[in-house]
Amino acid sequence: MPKIAVYNYLTFFIVMFDTMGEPPHRHVTKSKGGYATAAKIWLDSLEFAKNGDLTQAELTLVRKLVEKTGGNCWLPSKKPGEAKKRKHSN
Repeated sequence: MPKIAVYNYLTFFIVMFDTMGEPPHRHVTKSKGGYATAAKIWLDSLEFAKNGDLTQAELTLVRKLVEKTGGNCWLPSKKPGEAKKRKHSN
């Protein structure tokens, strides 16, 4: 169960064996501790196959995050201070 991203207390992950027979999707669970049932969101339709233990507000947040990233939430973001180098004119 590789973890691919954490946003606040939401953990996004994939299940390796599950990627072969189903459309692209992500699993999401609360990482506040304790046992939690994961939600599953389809990347193409942004519909939930399972709501898990997430509240409606959390499901809405997950949908917005997946929509914003296209499900590619595992792509590295720029580190602080890694701004584009500016060309100095003489």
